[in-house]
Order: sequence, then structure tokens, then C-alpha cells
Amino acid sequence: MTRISFRISVAAFLVCLSVSSTACAAGRAKPAASAAHPAATRGAPSDLQAIVQGLAGFEARASRYNADEWNFVLGYAHWSAGRFEDAVHYLKLAQGKLPQVEDHILYFMVASENRLGKYSDALNLLDAFDAQCQGSVWTNEGQVERGIALAGLGRFPEALSALSRALSSAGENDRRRIQREIARVYIASGDGERAASYIRDMAINSAGERELADLDALVGSLKSRYRIDVLAWLDGPANQLRLIQTFIAGSQWADAAARLEKILAHGGLDSSDRARAKWMLARCYRWTHRYDEAIALMEELRKDPSAGAFTDDLLATLATTYMKKNDYAKALAIRQGMMDRMPPGSRGAAQMAYKIAFLHMDEGKYAEAIPLWDRAASMRGAGREAFMARWYTGWCYYMQGDFASAVQAFDSLLKSGAKREGIDDRVQYWKARSLEHLKRAGEAKEIYRKIIQEHSGGYYAELSGRVLAGERRSTAEFSAVRDAWPEGGRSDPPGQEGGSGHIGRAAFFDRLGLHDEAAREVRAAAREGDGSAEEIMALAQRNFANDIAYSMAKTRYKNVLDDPPGRDGFARFVWEGAYPKAYAPAVERAAAQEGIDPRLAWSIMQNESAFRPAVVSPAGAVGLMQLMPTTAGKIAKERGGSGDPSKEDLARPAENISYGVAYMGKLARLFPGNSAAVAASYNAGEEAVARWLSNGSFTDIEQWIEEIPYDETNLYVKKVMTSYWKYQRLYGK
Repeated sequence: MTRISFRISVAAFLVCLSVSSTACAAGRAKPAASAAHPAATRGAPSDLQAIVQGLAGFEARASRYNADEWNFVLGYAHWSAGRFEDAVHYLKLAQGKLPQVEDHILYFMVASENRLGKYSDALNLLDAFDAQCQGSVWTNEGQVERGIALAGLGRFPEALSALSRALSSAGENDRRRIQREIARVYIASGDGERAASYIRDMAINSAGERELADLDALVGSLKSRYRIDVLAWLDGPANQLRLIQTFIAGSQWADAAARLEKILAHGGLDSSDRARAKWMLARCYRWTHRYDEAIALMEELRKDPSAGAFTDDLLATLATTYMKKNDYAKALAIRQGMMDRMPPGSRGAAQMAYKIAFLHMDEGKYAEAIPLWDRAASMRGAGREAFMARWYTGWCYYMQGDFASAVQAFDSLLKSGAKREGIDDRVQYWKARSLEHLKRAGEAKEIYRKIIQEHSGGYYAELSGRVLAGERRSTAEFSAVRDAWPEGGRSDPPGQEGGSGHIGRAAFFDRLGLHDEAAREVRAAAREGDGSAEEIMALAQRNFANDIAYSMAKTRYKNVLDDPPGRDGFARFVWEGAYPKAYAPAVERAAAQEGIDPRLAWSIMQNESAFRPAVVSPAGAVGLMQLMPTTAGKIAKERGGSGDPSKEDLARPAENISYGVAYMGKLARLFPGNSAAVAASYNAGEEAVARWLSNGSFTDIEQWIEEIPYDETNLYVKKVMTSYWKYQRLYGK
């Protein structure tokens, strides 16, 4: 059964189950609608009243269900709760009565019959499903259920064929589950060698201990039936190293470190593998902030001839780790040594100069950084990297107080590609600030006006408006806005219920308050262009598919977002799609507990994931708030838990939001009154931000943001702040 993620509707289903328990006990002949009418909730105990808190309009909506709809809702609720006999009973009452959602009814019945071991009944229902429900959102899951039913009847080749078809069309989050079903079929079919090969492949490609533990039942079955021990095979040193590399690729650093410590203590590795294991362990220590242990291992490896294959990567990581310990002298010495060994005019030497210049800037040594930026700017074929080195030269002049040289450097950038590189407003703004210092206020004001005109709604337009208004913000005041946009009317196009298309089914589920199913159909409607953009956006916003509404607002209605919505209802509808109160109950609850402005949480969510609940970054960050499992694990331990949450855990919106906002709360306590530092540390880590704050010799928050040495974090903070200002203006206090 598909595990239900965060949806308010599930709580409502539990209420339905509770108030209908008398009907269930009384016998199946009694019509569900009469026994479980929503009016029954009026006399519900106080705990049920607590469950329905936040279910805006649910009781009013449910009171309008007809008997067939109510039977469907009850069947779905029982299915969701794993009460499969009851699910089949109520779904049969709805079967054939709601043709618009017959595919959902049939699929839930199939899944229930399979869990009850009624495989022939499941296959019969699947035949009806295939005949009647072309293009259903459950088509691929139907193939999985067909494989399960066929395997249950001993028709193993057909089962493998069905499961293989499902696997070929499955998303990344479903592949492991389907692979486990295939392995079960191999075991049941008597093909022990094929089963062993398949399970070994799954085991060695497990991204962490949680994924590996999911195979325990299969490993046990294989051993008891065929006496094939996958764990003994996996314990071999070479296989352990392969497994650990998979853990590292999935950013499961703590899991990888524990296994590396074990195999290094046990021995049995040759000198090359031992050096490689130490190098992997040093990286694990570095990513889990065990810097002293990481440095000790890397310094040991510097003297090890077996580490030659990865010496350059090792030195670069060692320098970075020393920097994280604020030991700039050692970090500089390592990078300087690396640069000295490179040909003077080479690209590699120029790139190393780039990195060394950042170290000097990190310490506030701008004069030392300038010649290195000049060297980096000479990189042949470096494109943007060389251009940005020229920007940092100008910035260093500004921070030294040499404003005339800064203006000269900024003018050169404006003439040679600042617009092409996307930093035209950035260069113009700091040129204007330099002109102010040179007592050329009139010229500066003209530039500020130009930025507002050409880059309306952007980060530097906001700052320019503040300067023209005579404002100079303190750190605590920086993230706040002085004004909010008027509420205006609303233009919320409803989905058109009717027909068998995805948009019609989405509207049907929306009316019933079944948000999971509405969102599933909305996503299909968006993929296939079924329904108008306005209908899809409206249904997406109401049913926690905010990523769909966001994408449509940003692509189809970009022109509407160029100006504030004012009192225009449709414009506000589009703006709320681009800047939604996504998963509001979970965000607002967690934000209240942590003392965080929920609008800042939404701004971070928007820039981290674009509201995609199950997205995984190349670095292994997961879900709405793009959490690393190790970061979530720290939060879990602080709450008294143990172990890092899995990717599956973090793909569930409620859990992801809980961990992400808790992490924001921790950062807000580390950097009180500094939302920009909270955003920066969410992206780069609290240690880096603490270092930047301690090394800076200035109090101007705008300069501090501009000084952030990581390009990604620098841009990220500006994007988050710009989103935050728009959230404040859109929704007010």
C-alpha cells in the first residue's frame, strides 16, 4: 500500500472511521451513509474535535456527500488505515456508482484484495481496471499489483514481466520498493541464484543503513531457503568499500564512517585499499564536523605513498578543513604550495589564486587579495570565473576605502559584460555607494533610480529604494518591510467537475476534501495539459501541490509577476501561486514552536525546492526544505531520537517541514535578530557564517551579505531576502 504523506485529509478519514465503528460492528447490510453521516460528528468526543482542528470546512463539505461519495470516502479511509476487509466492503458499495473515479475505486480494491491474499479476485479487478481506466494515475501501480497477484498464484514468469514493466516506468522513489517485489518473486519461484544476484546488487547499492535494513526479510528468506548468505558476502573488504562508497554518494556520512572505522580496526586491507579507506573516513569526519579527526587522518595520509592517487583532492580538502577551524595560516600554506607547483601561467594556478584570494578576503586582508584576483582574472577561457575575479577586485578596493579605484573597476565591468553575466544591478549599486562616499550624491541617486526602473522587484532595487527614502537599516531591521500590498479581491477559478479527465477528477476529490488524490490528479493534468492553467493552479494551491502552481505562475504568468498585484484579483491569485503559504498548517505550527516567521520559512522553501516535496539534490539534500539526512539526524538527536532520518522520511512534507523549521529555529538562536545570517547558514552551515561574522570588521549588513565568499550562498541570501520581502508585502503581518 502506498504510504500516505502529509495531508490534512487523513485526519478527517480517521474521524470518519471512528464515528462509523458502530456501523461496522453492526453488520455489513446496513448502508454506510446512514450509519456514518457527518452529523454524527456533532456529538463526537473531545479528542475527535481535536483531530478535526484545522480541517477548514471539512464538516460542511462532508455534510454534502451523497451516499455513494460517503461510501467511497469510508472505503478510502479504511484502505489508508490498513483495514482492507472494510475497505473492500465500502468500495464495493461505491463501485460503478462514481464513474469519474472508477479507476481509484478499482485500484484501492485491487490493493486491498492482494493484502488479503485474494489474488484471483485482484486479477479480475485488474482486468476491469485495464479495460475501463486508460490513462489512469494508477496505471503503473496497477502493474505492481498485477505482479503481486500473479506471484501469489504461482505464475512467476508473468509476475516478473509485470513488475519489470512497472520498474521501467517508475520514479526514483518507487524503484527500490518494486525491486524488493521482484526479489520476492525470484525467491518464491525457486531461482535461488537469480534471487541472490538481485539481492546482492540491491544490498551493495543501498544508500545508507536504513535502505540496507529494508532488505533484512529478503536476506533472511534467501538464507533459510537456499542457504545463501548475502551478509557474509557483503562483509568482504572489497564489497564493504563498494557499499561505503554508495553510502557516501547518498551523503550518509555517519553510516559510512561507522563502517569504515570497523573495517580499519579489523584489518585485512592491502596498503592501497587501507589508504583509500582512510581518505573516505577523513571526508566523512569532515562532513560530520569532526574536524580534528579529519585533519589527523589527512596529515597521516600526506606521508603515505599509497595515497598518491588522490593527493590533490586530499590537500584541497585539508586546506578547507583547516579554514573551518579558523587556522588560516595552515590553509594558506597548503594552497600556496599547490599553486607554486603549477606552471605560473596555467589555468590551474589562476584557479588556485582565486581560492587563496577568498581566504585573504575571509580574514579581511583586501590588499593581499587584489593581486591574486588580478591573476585569477587572467585565466584563459575561464569565462564567468575570470569576470567575477574582476568584480572581487573592485569589491576589495571598496572595502579598503579606495572608492575612486572601486568606481573605475565597476565602470570597467559595466562596459564589458556585467549585464551579460547577470550582475548589472549589483555593480551599479556598489558604484553608487562608492560615489556617495566620494560626495557625488547626485550621480549616485540617478543610478539608484535606474536600478529601480530596470530591475523592479529585485534585491538591489529594494536597497536602492531604501537609500532614496533616506533609510539606513540596522541588522535587526534589514529583513523587514515598511509597507504591505492591499488585499484586493480574489479571482480563484474553480476546477470544472465532470467528465473523466484528470482535471475533472481533481475537482471531484477537491470537493470531497481528499487532498492526496486531488494532488495526484492535478500533477497528471499539468503533465498532460488537461484543463486550463487557471483551473490547474487553483486546484494545486488548494490541495498541497504548490510546486505545480508555482511553476505555472513563474512560466505562464511571468508578466503578471513583473508588477505588484495591487487590488487586481487575478494578479493576486497568480502572486499567491508564486509565493504560496505552502503546507500552511505544518509550517505555521512548527514556526510558532520555534519562534520563526513562517514567511521566512516559505521563502527558504521556495528557493530550496520550488515546493517540490520529494526532490533530491545531487549532494543528497531531500525534500521541501532540502535537508541533508545528517542535519536532520542532529535535530532528531536533540529531540531525543537516534539515527538519521531516511530519504523516505524526509520526502514526507510534514517531517521535512518539522526538521527544517527546527533547524531554522536553531540558527535563529545562534544569530538572533539576523535573518540574513539565518538564510546564509541554512545554505552554507552555521560554522561558516559564524566565521564570516567574527572575521568581518564592519557593521553594515548590506556589506556583510555582499562579502559572503561562497558564490552560491551570496546569491542564495539575496534571493531568500527578496522572496521574504515579497511574502511580507503580499500577506502583511
